[in-house]
Amino acid sequence: MGLSHRTVVACGEADGRRLALEAEDLPGWEAGGIDYMTWVGRGHDRQPSVEVHEAQPGEIATLRGKLIREGLPAEKADPELPGQLIEFSDRFGKIATDRWLVAPGDAPVAACHLLASGEIGQIEDVATCSPPAIEASAKR
Repeated sequence: MGLSHRTVVACGEADGRRLALEAEDLPGWEAGGIDYMTWVGRGHDRQPSVEVHEAQPGEIATLRGKLIREGLPAEKADPELPGQLIEFSDRFGKIATDRWLVAPGDAPVAACHLLASGEIGQIEDVATCSPPAIEASAKR
């Protein structure tokens, strides 16, 4: 059980098209694409509505597991899957600069995973707990 898949990522568009064509004939493989948006602005005048702080991945392992479990369809509820996805994310974070932002600061129910390399950054994932979990956190 657990997560059983392979992923190949091509950085160049031409290589991606070539690999996608080759994957059509391979059993068990399928091709897909990802669109990236680039933000070119440098600032804004909005004020945050909640406290956000940076956290280390190990500090928020429980929150990360909860966010993954809540985001999975019931048929994918393998208990090993959240740990596998966290391990995959941690390995990826060692390659790129890995930052986690959580909110609110005192009892986090939301997380944003950022990756960066030099001036180029990527929002890898953003997730918020279900409303019942948020209500329970607010009562603490």
